[in-house]
Amino acid sequence: MRNFFNFFFSLIKQFNCFALYFKIYLEIMAIKKQYFKTKPDVKVTLSLPKSAVKGAKKVEVYGDFTNWTEGIKMTKQKDGSYRTSVTLNPESEYQFRYLIDNEVWENDWKADKYVSNGVSDEENSVVVI
Repeated sequence: MRNFFNFFFSLIKQFNCFALYFKIYLEIMAIKKQYFKTKPDVKVTLSLPKSAVKGAKKVEVYGDFTNWTEGIKMTKQKDGSYRTSVTLNPESEYQFRYLIDNEVWENDWKADKYVSNGVSDEENSVVVI
């Protein structure tokens, strides 16, 4: 799959469609992990594309890193997507989900994996550090 995206993006670049390339890149990008040389923590940036939020007014992320009790507010970007960052311990897995407008639960489209939530037949997104 990675080869397909590399090929696809190289075609777009050849036709000087930078705006289209950038838009497609943002739609695909969901989880970014930043490892530090000087500290053991990992900064994880979570993002949900505009097409997933469908004009939402509020998006929060809940997960193991919040004990599922309190959401972390996500910031709306100029392109309509939502983004936030959390600092996590390495060598761990964290389950999480997005809550859109306090009504709709959404998984991350590009999570590292998905696991049963143990409550219903739905799954949680998982980020592996």
